[in-house]
Amino acid sequence: MSSYNIAFFADVHAGYEYGTKTDALGVNLRVRDGYDAYHAIVSDIIAHRDQVDAVAVGGDAFHVSHPDIRTICNIQHGFRELWRAGLTSDILAGNHDATDDRSYPAAVAVLDDPDRGIFAHYKPYVKRNLTDGIVLHSLSHHGLHADDAPVLLPENGALNIFMAHGAAVDPNNMGLMRCMDSPREQIIGPDIIMSEDFVLRMLGHFHSRVPVGDAALNTWYAGSALRRGFSDAEGARGWTLFKIHEDGRVEVEHHDIPQRPQFDLQVIDAASMTAASITELIIHQLEATREDEKDGEFNPMRAPILRQRVINIPTSTREGLDRFAISQNARHSLTWMLELIKPERVEQEMIVGVDGDEASEYNYDNAPTIGGHGNMIDVVESYKGWVPTSSTANALADDVREVVTERASEHLRGAVNS
Repeated sequence: MSSYNIAFFADVHAGYEYGTKTDALGVNLRVRDGYDAYHAIVSDIIAHRDQVDAVAVGGDAFHVSHPDIRTICNIQHGFRELWRAGLTSDILAGNHDATDDRSYPAAVAVLDDPDRGIFAHYKPYVKRNLTDGIVLHSLSHHGLHADDAPVLLPENGALNIFMAHGAAVDPNNMGLMRCMDSPREQIIGPDIIMSEDFVLRMLGHFHSRVPVGDAALNTWYAGSALRRGFSDAEGARGWTLFKIHEDGRVEVEHHDIPQRPQFDLQVIDAASMTAASITELIIHQLEATREDEKDGEFNPMRAPILRQRVINIPTSTREGLDRFAISQNARHSLTWMLELIKPERVEQEMIVGVDGDEASEYNYDNAPTIGGHGNMIDVVESYKGWVPTSSTANALADDVREVVTERASEHLRGAVNS
């Protein structure tokens, strides 16, 4: 044996749904993206069949612990394709695959099919011989209490490989490589990462494809199969080929798959800009994200995910933005987020454009309020500053607009002083 080669990927999150747009069958397009990413990985592994001996999956094959039938069928189909290509698969349960109820098996249990070489590991610790002299140790964490730590049993004279799903502690800086707002997040300590008992550690959970500590430690996160909006960092997605040599050396080879275009547009500093100039600049930046000259045409397969941040934008200027024109120029996007941030970051508002990201919660603790004897926002002056930028107000006759403005100002002044 010159080397034993494992194709590794993780965090498919099949069934992950976002936005409202669907394909011709009514399937949410982000759900479809997840299916497509998974099948692209499977197809690419099969295309490299002559270089692969086995497949391993580092957890979170499913996005929820009770996946729907369509999602189960999609995932089952992929692993059966790998089996037909002569490859076995070891699938680890992740935190999204499982629930807090230890009596309930993780969702990956439905994939377990040893007769087809598909092994789902959802018990706390499973050890399996991949071939003579190669032992895989899978730690799913499911079924453990938070402070439980099963005893790992590496075999003498064998090449032991560790696979787990959780937040690793970087031994170089003791930083925790965690995912924000992640349920049941388990910790993988530096003792395992530094252990000489294992020649390779394959990890799932962290959505970037990176090593833990120095690459020489042979501890790798697979990264997610799909970048989930702006909550996941930029970077290539796909699968990793580990070539494990008889002397314990490990070669690492990354394989990428296509992803839906995603653009974080250049931040606009609105401190000295008018609402009209901000609107014009946003539209200009949106135009640069279209792949062709067809104005606003929506391509369900290539529609990009977009975000535009505008900082230091006063309330009066914000109210003057031509949001209809902006939304019209974002029609080609799958999701569109306009994030407006007031001076001194006292308020953050995410405006939904075209089937965009959900609005963030308003921060009432830090936001300015009406009232307070003049030491808070002067809402009357803010209103008067907004009127000249309002297309609705400017459509009125001059004498009518003057009366409306004054009466509205009196009404606001009364509210402030009440």
